[in-house]
Amino acid sequence: MVLIDSLGQRLRMASALGADEVLDSSTTSFEEIRRLFPEGADIVINTRGSMEFTQQAIDLCAVGARVLCYGVAGAGMTVPVEPHIIWRKEIQHIGGRSCNNTFGAAVDLIASSRIQVDPLVTRTVNLERYAEVVTSPSGESYQDCCGS
Repeated sequence: MVLIDSLGQRLRMASALGADEVLDSSTTSFEEIRRLFPEGADIVINTRGSMEFTQQAIDLCAVGARVLCYGVAGAGMTVPVEPHIIWRKEIQHIGGRSCNNTFGAAVDLIASSRIQVDPLVTRTVNLERYAEVVTSPSGESYQDCCGS
Protein backbone atom coordinates (compact mmCIF):
# COMPACT_ATOMS: atom_id res chain seq x y z
CA MET A 1 0.00 0.00 0.00
CA VAL A 2 1.25 3.46 -0.92
CA LEU A 3 -0.03 6.63 0.71
CA ILE A 4 0.29 9.92 -1.15
CA ASP A 5 -0.49 12.99 0.91
CA SER A 6 0.93 16.35 1.88
CA LEU A 7 -0.03 16.23 5.56
CA GLY A 8 2.91 15.17 7.71
CA GLN A 9 0.72 13.62 10.39
CA ARG A 10 -0.96 11.32 7.86
CA LEU A 11 2.37 10.39 6.28
CA ARG A 12 3.90 9.53 9.66
CA MET A 13 0.84 7.54 10.73
CA ALA A 14 0.73 5.57 7.48
CA SER A 15 4.41 4.75 7.83
CA ALA A 16 3.97 3.69 11.47
CA LEU A 17 0.96 1.53 10.55
CA GLY A 18 2.87 -0.36 7.87
CA ALA A 19 2.38 1.40 4.55
CA ASP A 20 4.85 0.04 2.02
CA GLU A 21 5.71 3.56 0.95
CA VAL A 22 4.63 7.12 1.78
CA LEU A 23 5.02 9.95 -0.72
CA ASP A 24 4.80 13.61 0.18
CA SER A 25 2.87 15.29 -2.62
CA SER A 26 4.12 18.71 -1.48
CA THR A 27 7.68 17.71 -2.42
CA THR A 28 7.04 15.06 -5.09
CA SER A 29 5.54 16.17 -8.40
CA PHE A 30 2.59 14.34 -9.89
CA GLU A 31 4.79 13.39 -12.86
CA GLU A 32 7.24 11.69 -10.46
CA ILE A 33 4.38 9.92 -8.69
CA ARG A 34 2.94 8.79 -12.03
CA ARG A 35 6.33 7.32 -13.06
CA LEU A 36 6.30 5.19 -9.89
CA PHE A 37 3.12 3.51 -11.16
CA PRO A 38 3.87 2.70 -14.82
CA GLU A 39 0.93 0.26 -14.96
CA GLY A 40 -1.26 2.43 -12.73
CA ALA A 41 -2.80 1.64 -9.36
CA ASP A 42 -5.55 -0.93 -8.87
CA ILE A 43 -7.33 1.03 -6.14
CA VAL A 44 -7.15 4.78 -5.59
CA ILE A 45 -8.87 6.39 -2.62
CA ASN A 46 -9.25 10.16 -2.84
CA THR A 47 -9.78 11.53 0.66
CA ARG A 48 -9.26 15.16 -0.26
CA GLY A 49 -11.96 15.81 -2.83
CA SER A 50 -10.29 18.73 -4.56
CA MET A 51 -10.64 18.86 -8.32
CA GLU A 52 -6.87 18.47 -8.71
CA PHE A 53 -6.72 15.31 -6.59
CA THR A 54 -9.83 13.86 -8.22
CA GLN A 55 -8.29 14.29 -11.68
CA GLN A 56 -5.01 12.80 -10.49
CA ALA A 57 -6.81 9.82 -8.93
CA ILE A 58 -8.34 8.99 -12.32
CA ASP A 59 -5.01 9.52 -14.07
CA LEU A 60 -3.30 7.06 -11.69
CA CYS A 61 -5.74 4.24 -12.43
CA ALA A 62 -4.64 0.97 -13.96
CA VAL A 63 -6.90 -0.91 -16.35
CA GLY A 64 -9.82 -2.25 -14.32
CA ALA A 65 -9.09 0.01 -11.35
CA ARG A 66 -11.50 1.41 -8.83
CA VAL A 67 -11.53 5.00 -7.60
CA LEU A 68 -13.24 5.70 -4.30
CA CYS A 69 -14.09 9.35 -3.81
CA TYR A 70 -14.40 9.67 -0.06
CA GLY A 71 -13.40 13.32 0.05
CA VAL A 72 -15.78 15.63 -1.71
CA ALA A 73 -15.50 19.00 -3.39
CA GLY A 74 -18.18 21.62 -2.91
CA ALA A 75 -21.53 21.37 -4.65
CA GLY A 76 -21.37 22.63 -8.22
CA MET A 77 -17.64 21.96 -8.59
CA THR A 78 -16.74 19.84 -11.60
CA VAL A 79 -13.73 17.91 -12.84
CA PRO A 80 -13.02 17.51 -16.55
CA VAL A 81 -12.87 13.80 -17.26
CA GLU A 82 -12.47 12.30 -20.69
CA PRO A 83 -15.15 9.58 -20.90
CA HIS A 84 -12.90 7.65 -23.30
CA ILE A 85 -10.37 7.14 -20.46
CA ILE A 86 -13.05 5.70 -18.17
CA TRP A 87 -14.13 3.37 -21.00
CA ARG A 88 -10.60 2.42 -22.12
CA LYS A 89 -9.35 1.75 -18.59
CA GLU A 90 -12.67 0.25 -17.44
CA ILE A 91 -12.55 2.43 -14.33
CA GLN A 92 -15.16 2.00 -11.61
CA HIS A 93 -15.80 5.35 -9.96
CA ILE A 94 -17.38 4.97 -6.53
CA GLY A 95 -18.61 7.56 -4.07
CA GLY A 96 -18.62 6.81 -0.37
CA ARG A 97 -19.93 8.55 2.73
CA SER A 98 -18.47 7.73 6.11
CA CYS A 99 -21.72 7.15 8.00
CA ASN A 100 -24.00 5.85 5.27
CA ASN A 101 -25.34 2.73 7.04
CA THR A 102 -21.84 1.71 8.17
CA PHE A 103 -21.60 3.09 11.70
CA GLY A 104 -23.00 -0.01 13.40
CA ALA A 105 -20.73 -2.35 11.45
CA ALA A 106 -17.71 -0.16 12.30
CA VAL A 107 -18.57 -0.23 16.02
CA ASP A 108 -18.96 -4.01 15.86
CA LEU A 109 -15.54 -4.41 14.20
CA ILE A 110 -13.89 -2.20 16.80
CA ALA A 111 -15.64 -3.98 19.70
CA SER A 112 -14.56 -7.39 18.37
CA SER A 113 -10.93 -6.18 18.11
CA ARG A 114 -10.85 -7.31 14.47
CA ILE A 115 -9.47 -3.89 13.66
CA GLN A 116 -7.21 -1.83 15.87
CA VAL A 117 -8.03 1.88 16.09
CA ASP A 118 -5.81 2.93 18.99
CA PRO A 119 -3.01 4.14 16.66
CA LEU A 120 -5.54 6.33 14.85
CA VAL A 121 -6.78 8.19 17.92
CA THR A 122 -4.96 11.48 18.30
CA ARG A 123 -7.03 12.70 21.25
CA THR A 124 -10.44 12.36 22.87
CA VAL A 125 -13.03 14.96 23.76
CA ASN A 126 -15.85 14.52 26.27
CA LEU A 127 -19.22 14.41 24.59
CA GLU A 128 -20.31 17.37 26.70
CA ARG A 129 -17.56 19.47 25.04
CA TYR A 130 -18.09 18.26 21.48
CA ALA A 131 -20.24 21.20 20.31
CA GLU A 132 -17.85 23.67 21.93
CA VAL A 133 -14.79 22.10 20.27
CA VAL A 134 -16.44 21.87 16.86
CA THR A 135 -17.44 25.55 16.87
CA SER A 136 -14.46 26.93 18.79
CA PRO A 137 -12.79 29.98 17.23
CA SER A 138 -9.73 29.40 19.43
CA GLY A 139 -8.09 27.10 16.93
CA GLU A 140 -9.31 23.96 18.67
CA SER A 141 -11.37 22.95 15.68
CA TYR A 142 -13.16 19.92 14.35
CA GLN A 143 -9.96 18.86 12.62
CA ASP A 144 -8.07 19.12 15.90
CA CYS A 145 -10.46 16.84 17.75
CA CYS A 146 -11.66 14.59 14.98
CA GLY A 147 -9.02 14.60 12.21
CA SER A 148 -9.49 15.75 8.66
